[in-house]
Amino acid sequence: MANKSNLFFNMSEKEIERFLKDSDSFVKNFKSGEYIFNQGDRPEYTFIIEKGSVVVENIDSNGKKNIVNVFNSTGTVFGEVYMYLESESYDYSSYSNEDSKILCIPKKALLLSRNDDLNLK
Repeated sequence: MANKSNLFFNMSEKEIERFLKDSDSFVKNFKSGEYIFNQGDRPEYTFIIEKGSVVVENIDSNGKKNIVNVFNSTGTVFGEVYMYLESESYDYSSYSNEDSKILCIPKKALLLSRNDDLNLK
């Protein structure tokens, strides 16, 4: 299902499979109402919906919940912004709106260290 995401644009099935295996990515099933990440958690993954839907919400200092977005399309990427911010924690929470299957890609898989060669051709 990862091939439905723009994150893997122009990659073959084999290339996607190899990336996911080499990066220690995994698929996790979430029950309806189960949190994928909580506001204040340390960002460790980029997520892709393989099945189901998720809600992204923010809880303000008064305890008021604000729904920021609802994602329900296969291939939708979420939580990715936090891979590139200096932020130590999520400003939002995300939970499964229905039983869902989510691909979790570790942060390290999407970042280049200063010592990596780009080898662009």
